Amino acid sequence: LSAGADLTMRLRAVNANGAGAESVSFTVTPLNCASGAGGAADFIERLYVNLLGRCSDSDGLSYWLAVINAQSAARVALGFLFSDEFQSAGLSNELFVDTLYATLFDRQGDTVGRDHWVDELDGSRLREMVIYGFLKSQEFTALAVSYAVRSEEHTSELQSPMSLVCRLLLEKK
Repeated sequence: LSAGADLTMRLRAVNANGAGAESVSFTVTPLNCASGAGGAADFIERLYVNLLGRCSDSDGLSYWLAVINAQSAARVALGFLFSDEFQSAGLSNELFVDTLYATLFDRQGDTVGRDHWVDELDGSRLREMVIYGFLKSQEFTALAVSYAVRSEEHTSELQSPMSLVCRLLLEKK
C-alpha cells in the first residue's frame, strides 16, 4: 500500500456451512507523514508511523533529529521501542516481531526468521535481546544508510545485549 493510496476492504462472515452472514466495507487511508526532506527526518517519521501509529509533532521531530545527529539511528529506534507510548500497545510476541521486521528491515519477516524470534520470545527471551539482534544486523545498517544516517554510534552503543539491558533499565529510573 503506497502513501496516498486508499485500500477498501469488504469482509463477509460465513458460518461452518459456508452460508453468508452480514458483510461490511471500510476504507483504510495510510498515514503520509514524510517530510519530503529525506534523510533523518523521514527515518524518524517512519518510526512514528510504524511504532506509534501517528505522525510526529514538531517538538518531537526536533528532539529526535537532535538525538539522531548526535548519536545514531539505533539510539532513536531504542527511544521509540522503549517509549511508554509504544509499550502501552501491549503487542503479542507475533505482532511485536512483525513490527520489528517492518520497521527495522522494511520488509515482512520470512517464515523461518519470524518463527525463530517468536519462539525465542515464547521461550522467555527478553524483548530487549530480540531488539538487540535486529539493531546489530546488516539489514538495519543498510536501512539506516539508505536514509543517510549512522546505524550506531562509533563508540558502539550496542556492544552487548547485557549492557543494552542495563543501560535501558538505568534510563527508566
